[in-house]
Amino acid sequence: MEPRPPFQDEELNELWNRTAQEDTLYQTVLSSIQSGARSFPSEVKLKIQVGDCSVDTDGRLRHRGKLWVPGAPVSAEADYNTKEPVARQNDVLRTKLIQSVHDSPVYGHPGRDSTTFILGRNFY
Repeated sequence: MEPRPPFQDEELNELWNRTAQEDTLYQTVLSSIQSGARSFPSEVKLKIQVGDCSVDTDGRLRHRGKLWVPGAPVSAEADYNTKEPVARQNDVLRTKLIQSVHDSPVYGHPGRDSTTFILGRNFY
């Protein structure tokens, strides 16, 4: 059975798949969960527990039921400029997700706090 895409937007789906493949943290956590590990490898510095993570029927990583968005976030312009090109590309997915909610006519241009809240309902 073919996995269902997470979005209706094909460009966003392609970006999701590419980012998930390139994100080493996402792949490490996914592998740990799939192998039944009781803890994450020591080099993974996460403040979450293995028990809070799962893999859904479409093979995507979840944290407490929310879809784990691959791609490490970039928090400042200085960080963005010093990041590897792949890391900068990975941040594009998060930006597109934020834009899709913020600019959506369904949500009515909700602003920063409401956008964060809306995204936090479904994504980790």
